[in-house]
Amino acid sequence: MRTDERKEAIKSLHKTHQFILEIHEDDYNWKWAIISLHNSAQAFMVLSLKGTANFNVIREPEKLFDAIQNERSILRNIC
Repeated sequence: MRTDERKEAIKSLHKTHQFILEIHEDDYNWKWAIISLHNSAQAFMVLSLKGTANFNVIREPEKLFDAIQNERSILRNIC
């Protein structure tokens, strides 16, 4: 299975709509509507931050540790 930030944001918003339409069938759908809305909001935030102000979405998971270490060293220098 493959996904990307844009597809994730749009599909999650679509699922939120579906869950809201099905709330009258099962009140438990409120939980799933909130979870999918949160996921959609997070995905749209990733899209808005992507490539701005030198804050890039990490495309290579193996570089995550290095990115975290760099952020920590920058914060140490600031504080």
